[in-house]
Amino acid sequence: MLVSIYVTKDSKYFLYVPFNPKFKTTLDLYEDVPPTIKDKFKSGRFVKTIDSASKKLVQIEDLEQFHQTLTTNGYYLFKIDEEFVERQIQNALRK
Repeated sequence: MLVSIYVTKDSKYFLYVPFNPKFKTTLDLYEDVPPTIKDKFKSGRFVKTIDSASKKLVQIEDLEQFHQTLTTNGYYLFKIDEEFVERQIQNALRK
């Protein structure tokens, strides 16, 4: 499975996003995302996901919204675990 990964500035969290062919793989190439949102995300100040109803990037505000995101969108937020990241890279290379 192809994924897009976005990392917060403090490197504590990353957003692990199943690739959707109708979107590009990097935020720079999302044509419908306003530049101000791109800048905030790239600086790592916010962890965001895509709201499937509004088709917009939204900030994850609290645990409840995070769980709602997981159940509705299939976008995953992880605490950084270097071993996990390394395993994902190795698994991707094997395919």
